[in-house]
Amino acid sequence: MRYADAIVTMIFCVQLEELETQKRLRTEMIQMEDTLSQVRREYDLLRIEFEQMLAANEQTGKLQLYQE
Repeated sequence: MRYADAIVTMIFCVQLEELETQKRLRTEMIQMEDTLSQVRREYDLLRIEFEQMLAANEQTGKLQLYQE
């Protein structure tokens, strides 16, 4: 009977470890998704800023051509 109890205890411990590992993995995935979301927002802002600067530079170039 003690042998069976030991096996049940071992199985329980393995299952508990698996649940803890899944919780850690889930937490890490949520953190990575948050980081990805922040990076995407920063990228979008930089892209918009770049496009605005590019348009402004194109306008400046056109103005210089007309003044010459």
